[in-house]
Amino acid sequence: MDISSFDYGLSSDLFWAVLGVGTTILAFVVYRWLIYGYRIKNHFQLPIYSILIGTDLIEKGKPLRLGNRKVVGQPDALIFNPFEWALIVCEYKSRDNQGQRVTDYEQYQVITYMGLAKRFWCWRVKGIVLYGKSTLVEVHFDKSMYKRLLGLVAEVKRSKQDWYPVNKTPLKNR
Repeated sequence: MDISSFDYGLSSDLFWAVLGVGTTILAFVVYRWLIYGYRIKNHFQLPIYSILIGTDLIEKGKPLRLGNRKVVGQPDALIFNPFEWALIVCEYKSRDNQGQRVTDYEQYQVITYMGLAKRFWCWRVKGIVLYGKSTLVEVHFDKSMYKRLLGLVAEVKRSKQDWYPVNKTPLKNR
């Protein structure tokens, strides 16, 4: 057998057909990756190249649960921005917020999600709360507040068991 007569396949029709099908599948996957969750990315004013990891805001969305041994949470949307290498926790509230102020409950909720995401993913984490369709407020991660929130797990369990709060003092005043 002469090596010079061996066909390496670059000129064969099968090679070009497989390359064409592979390129088409890759283009579809990239298109789907960019377009999936476009409405959510647009509402939260995030770039199109960000990746929607989990959500319960769309009909066919698959929410992602974050958790550790003590706490489990499910944010409305969890989005990864590959260029900033950041995980963005998005929370949607249907009411309007004219004052650009996040309530304590909403802030604690987003900080808990951010802490769970930061621990699990070990990335930079951002928090966004969207009120209605227009007002977007960023929540900054506070590590000491996150630790205080995790410290309340036993107190919450005991309060649920007794049907009476163990400590009536609000968390922000402790």
